[in-house]
Amino acid sequence: MFMNLVIRFGRSDARELRDILPLVSGVHLKFWDLDDSDGRISNPIREISSELAAVGFTGTLCSEWGGHEWIDSLTPEQATRAHLALAREAIADGASTPVTA
Repeated sequence: MFMNLVIRFGRSDARELRDILPLVSGVHLKFWDLDDSDGRISNPIREISSELAAVGFTGTLCSEWGGHEWIDSLTPEQATRAHLALAREAIADGASTPVTA
């Protein structure tokens, strides 16, 4: 049995998902804007990446931009590429960080 993981972070902790993560085959990374000055975009990605690495995750990650009404300065392609670059760095950092209790 496999499942896709769609969860909104910010009010939950990635550690709460440990019991189901071995069943996850895909993770949806939705974003509305790209202001990561406080880590509100990269920190949840980093945290879930650390947890996924601990269970040997080899599935897919999907980026979805929901903020087309707010970001006028970028094209959809530019916004998605910027999110992927931010996510790529957070995933690499999280995947190389051991999980904590």
